[in-house]
Amino acid sequence: MKHRFFRFAVVVFSTMMFFSCSKPSPKNRSIEYMNQEAAWKILCPGMGSIGIINNNEIDVYYLNEKRIWILDRVSSFVIPEENSGILALGLGIIGVIESDLMNFYYLDAENLWKKEYTMQFVMPSEYDRIFPVKFSWEVGVIGVEKDGIVDFYYLDEKLIWRKDETASFVVPMNIDDYFSVGSMVMAVVSDKKLGFYYLKDDSNWEFLENFVLKLPDQYEAVIQYEQNIIGVLNEGKIKFYEVDFNDNEWIVDETMNFHLPF
Repeated sequence: MKHRFFRFAVVVFSTMMFFSCSKPSPKNRSIEYMNQEAAWKILCPGMGSIGIINNNEIDVYYLNEKRIWILDRVSSFVIPEENSGILALGLGIIGVIESDLMNFYYLDAENLWKKEYTMQFVMPSEYDRIFPVKFSWEVGVIGVEKDGIVDFYYLDEKLIWRKDETASFVVPMNIDDYFSVGSMVMAVVSDKKLGFYYLKDDSNWEFLENFVLKLPDQYEAVIQYEQNIIGVLNEGKIKFYEVDFNDNEWIVDETMNFHLPF
């Protein structure tokens, strides 16, 4: 009887250790970069801002005319208590997964965060990952990955989320991470390099050989800042790179460097 109890205790302990060593709860975390632990506190709501998750709040920073990042003390967002992760949809909109819905919040003219009830996104019953596809001047698209395939959902003119039947993205094998850089361009990170897949008019994805960016050897994370602008986190500093698809070049703006406050 004693040996049987011991075996049972070992099984229970092993099960507890398995769950404790698995991925942490997404509560109060940015779910855009779940494969990049260093980016779990970072999200970019758009409008030139950076959000830093600080316990149960998101502190919002903006770049002033002197190219200095300033904490906007009137724009902090209090994260709803019961949440399963946070993402940024662009245009200053923050999405929060609450139960089986993703609710969206925006900052009104009086600097108060309001819930936009007309935009609620019903979460799929099963998925592996969810992330935003941001646009410069319109509400973004939501990407949902299941079994290595990403489907995209957009808001139609009646504010109903629709699946885009013309586009799906097959996640490449053996990569470190992937995310959208806005519009219908997907970024993949692998072997300390970043590359792009572009959605062509025939609904096929083309890898853009001319835009591969070598990342620093000790980089910690790669994120999307704005459409076609990425941030590379290295030694506690985010350095920004903008890709110019027309002139086939990367533009680096050292004056925008953002130092993490934690």
